[in-house]
Amino acid sequence: MFKRNVGHPIVTNGFWSTSRIRGRALLFATDLSRRKDIVSVLFEITCDMKENGRKAIFSDIAKFSEHPEEEEVLFDLSTCFRIDSVQEGKNVWVIRLSIFEDGHNIAQSYLKEKRNEIENENFELMLGILICEMGKYKKSQKYFEQLLINSKDQDIAWVELNIGRALYYQGKLVEARKYYDKAYERMMNAEPPRIKDSAAVLNNIGVLLYEQGQYKDAEKFHRKTLEIREEFLPQSHFDVTCSLNNIGNSLHEQGKYDAALEYHRRVLKIYEGFRTSNHFDCATTLSNIGNILIDQGKYEEALSSHQQALRIRQDILPSEHSDIASSYNNLGIIFYKQGKYKEAIDFHYKGFKIREKCLPADHPRIADSLNNIGSVLESQKDYTQAIDYYRRALLMREKCLPVNHCDNAYSFNNIGNILNKQGSYVEAIEYCTKALEIQKKCRPPNHPDIADCLNNIGVILKNQCKIEAALPYFKRALEIREQCLPQSHPDIADSLNNIGLIRQEQKNYTEALDIFQQSLSLKEKCLSQDHPGMAKGHPSSYVTLGDPVALRRYVSAVSRNNH
Repeated sequence: MFKRNVGHPIVTNGFWSTSRIRGRALLFATDLSRRKDIVSVLFEITCDMKENGRKAIFSDIAKFSEHPEEEEVLFDLSTCFRIDSVQEGKNVWVIRLSIFEDGHNIAQSYLKEKRNEIENENFELMLGILICEMGKYKKSQKYFEQLLINSKDQDIAWVELNIGRALYYQGKLVEARKYYDKAYERMMNAEPPRIKDSAAVLNNIGVLLYEQGQYKDAEKFHRKTLEIREEFLPQSHFDVTCSLNNIGNSLHEQGKYDAALEYHRRVLKIYEGFRTSNHFDCATTLSNIGNILIDQGKYEEALSSHQQALRIRQDILPSEHSDIASSYNNLGIIFYKQGKYKEAIDFHYKGFKIREKCLPADHPRIADSLNNIGSVLESQKDYTQAIDYYRRALLMREKCLPVNHCDNAYSFNNIGNILNKQGSYVEAIEYCTKALEIQKKCRPPNHPDIADCLNNIGVILKNQCKIEAALPYFKRALEIREQCLPQSHPDIADSLNNIGLIRQEQKNYTEALDIFQQSLSLKEKCLSQDHPGMAKGHPSSYVTLGDPVALRRYVSAVSRNNH
C-alpha cells in the first residue's frame, strides 16, 4: 500500500509520538521483530520546525517527558504527510515522510473544533489537553503544573481543572478533587461568577464521586451540571447528553434501573437525530443501556446492545483501546450470566490483556477484569485459581479505591463465597459480613447488592446447619430482590430456592414444594434449558430443579409423607 502511494498524502488517525533520536526510534520499531506476522517499520519525518510550524500542529515535549533523553516530538491528530519514498529492508522498512502543505486546512479545522469545545484561544492550554487525550496523563500533569508556575497569561482555573483531570486519569482521586475544588472556587469568586464554565468542574467532581462509589452525591453534582448546561446550551449539545448519561449511570448504581434506562434512551434518541449510527458516543450510550439490561436479567437484549457498541468501537478505535476492552468485559459478563463459561472467560481474558497494556498497573478496571475471570473460574469449580484472582483484585482495589468503595465489597463477597465452598465457614462469614457493612454505607437500603450479601450470609449459616439463623437472611434478600428486580429475574428464583431448602430441612414439604415450583417456573422463563442454573437445586435425593422426572418423584414423596 505504501509503495503504491509514494508521492501521495496520508492522514494520521491518532496522535504521533516521535523521537529526534533515530536509534531510539529504531529500537522501538524492531522491538517486536521476533514475531513472524508483522513487519517492522521506521518512519523518517522531514520537518522544518519554523516553516512547517504554520502547516501542522506539533510540539517538542521533551522537557515534560519522564524520559527527556528520547527527545520526543508530538504530532497532532489529522496531521497530513506526503510519502516521499519506501525502502524495503531485511529486518525493517524505512518510510520517509514530509509535511503535506494542504493538510494545514485539516489541522486548522480540528484546532477550531477544540477551541470551540473549551472556548479558549490559548494554544498552550490546548496542547496539554491533547497530551491528556492521547493517554499520556503524567506528561499532561507535568505540562499543566509548569503552566501554573508560568501563569502570567493563563486562565488559572482551567489549568487547575486540567491538572485535576490528569490526576483523575492516573487514579489519584483525592489529589484530583483538591484541584477541582480550587478551580471551582476561583470561577465562582470571579466577577461576575463564571457559571457556565463551572459546569465543567461540577461534571468532573460528579465523575470522581461516581468512581469513589458515592453515587447519590454524584447524581446531585450531575443534576446541577445539567441544570447549568440546559440554561446555556441547546438540548442536542454534547455536554447536555454527557450530563444525561452521567445521571443515568448514577441512578443505575443506586439500583434505579427504569429511571436510568429512561435517561440513556433519551440520549440515544438525541444522537440518532444528529449523529451517524457509528459515532463513538452512540457506542458509550449503547454500552450503558446494555449494562442496565444485564442487571435486569434481560441478557439477549443486553447482548444485542453490547455487540452494537463493540462494532462501533472496532470501526473507529485502535484495537487495543481501553473502551474495546470494556466491550469485551461486558460481553464476558453476559455469557457468564448465560452459563456460557468458555465464551465468557475468552472475552474476559481479551479485555484483561488490553487493560494491562493501556492502563496503569493498579488501575481499578484491571481489578474488574481479575474479579470477572475469578467469577468464571468459580462457576467452573476451579476454586483455587478463582480465589487467587479474587485476592489479586482485592489487593489492587484496596490500593486505589476508598476503603468503603462498593468494588471492595464485591471482592470480600466473592472471597467469602469461595471460602464457604471450601468449608472455611467462620472465615467466609467474616468476609461476607465485611461486604455487607460496606454495601450498607454506599448503597440505598433496598439495593440488589445488599440482597446478594444477605443471601450469601444465609447460605453460609445454612451450611453450618444454623437453619433458623439463615432463614431471616434469605427472606430479607427475597424481599429486596422482589422490590427492585423484574419479576422473572433469576436472582429471585435463587432466593425462592434457598427458602425452599430451609422449609425442606424443617420437614415442611408441602410449602417447600410450592416454593421450589415457583423457583423453577421463574428459571424456565429467564434461563435457557442448558443453563447450569437450571440444574442448581437443593441436595434432595428426590429433586433437581429443571428435571421434571425428579420433580414428579418429589411430589410423590410429599404425598406419601402427608398421608
